[in-house]
Amino acid sequence: MTDPRDDLARLAPWVPAICDAADEFGVRRSVLAAMCLRESLAGWAPGYTRKGTHLGWGDAGHAFGLWQCDRRFWEQVLRGMWPGHQLLTPLGQARAAAATVAGARRFLEARHPGVAFLHERAALSAYNAALHRVDAQLEAGMDPDAVTTGSDYGKDVLARAAVLERRDPIAFPPAAG
Repeated sequence: MTDPRDDLARLAPWVPAICDAADEFGVRRSVLAAMCLRESLAGWAPGYTRKGTHLGWGDAGHAFGLWQCDRRFWEQVLRGMWPGHQLLTPLGQARAAAATVAGARRFLEARHPGVAFLHERAALSAYNAALHRVDAQLEAGMDPDAVTTGSDYGKDVLARAAVLERRDPIAFPPAAG
């Protein structure tokens, strides 16, 4: 992880899109921002080409944008063949990421009501590792992060979100309760 003091500056251009998309899909603003940091360091990750923009490529050319939509799975969206997602805009990228996490969470809540404490982290893990893989982990009573990059995706995003909530509680209010 990089110096968290730089994170707010990196996120600054994208905060309006993050807030709009998070609020629209019921995802915590801090979580959507933390995903952006984990995926692309808000456009400044090593290997991210066109640094500082929302139009960059990473993951050896396989992933696009601030939330690193993998072209192997999002190709129809990137080509404009799937209406509703405009991945060429920061708001469109934020909306796609928020919609994916919100949908995964709804699915996992319905399938695994007994692990409510894990739903948010599992939904984040599904963003990184695919919903069917995380569902299988929960079904087997295993940690949903075990199938993610670094085996820590959900935990890491939630830790980053907590830092953002402490550092800027106006833009990234802590979870209620």
